[in-house]
Amino acid sequence: MFDLKRPCVDCPFLIEGGIRLRAARVLDIAHAFLDTRGALFQCHRTVKNIENDDEEDDGGRPWRAGEQMCVGGMLFAYKQGKANQMMRIGERTGFDPRLLEGRNLVFRSLRAMLKTALGGHMSIKDRGFAKMDPTRQRAIASMGGTEAQRRGTAHRWTSAQARVAGKKGGTAKNRKVR
Repeated sequence: MFDLKRPCVDCPFLIEGGIRLRAARVLDIAHAFLDTRGALFQCHRTVKNIENDDEEDDGGRPWRAGEQMCVGGMLFAYKQGKANQMMRIGERTGFDPRLLEGRNLVFRSLRAMLKTALGGHMSIKDRGFAKMDPTRQRAIASMGGTEAQRRGTAHRWTSAQARVAGKKGGTAKNRKVR
């Protein structure tokens, strides 16, 4: 489980080289190491690809013989001053993290890793609701408004309030055009 001493060439925690993952997946695997309870995260090079495996890969599948902890992930966690539960168990049973090589090869922070995953820029528009197609956003917002009206909790505008809101909207739009 702790036999590897250096990150593999495809390790997603490597600053240069390695595989690049989507931001959501970066968060998933980084938190497996940064959370003190932490999930297991095996080096993908040691994971046996079993066809027709009925178990989902949700981090909850059993550890299989020969699989090793991801060294890049462990180095990443140690750089943050963290160690998940499996790393601490390893330390108590003889694993010495000082023997790991390549500390300078892995990202220094989750922010740096995410920045690389997002192509060098971090933006709130790259996540969640803001990333959705505008048509889909309107459809979801409409469902919320419809539900609020059904429950009787929707705001009911007076004609004076509607007039003021319309005037503000028109003023803001005209400022953007100029």
